[in-house]
Amino acid sequence: MASEEHTNEQEQEEQDTGEHRRSEAYEDARSRFDGLGTEEKAAFLVESIINTVADGLKEVSDQVSEAFRQACEKAEAEARKYQEASNEEAEVEVEDVDEAEEASEGDEKDA
Repeated sequence: MASEEHTNEQEQEEQDTGEHRRSEAYEDARSRFDGLGTEEKAAFLVESIINTVADGLKEVSDQVSEAFRQACEKAEAEARKYQEASNEEAEVEVEDVDEAEEASEGDEKDA
């Protein structure tokens, strides 16, 4: 319970001061970045932006691909359902035709 209070106090202090705790890796990278010269900082920022955009595009591409895959699966299932219904209707029509032919043949024999 004391650790929860401590965490809540830290969060409140961060909110009050506008500071947010960052990971040690972030702080290390930030410190190293500050040590770079202006040209290296600019190059680093450009490379970081390009990588971030590329990662975002890959993520969006993966999501679109998954949505398209799901839509195709749904469409295929619907197509199979309609094909099966169509096949059943065709079988009923063939049975009706066969019965009609048998009845017609029976009528011809009687005549």
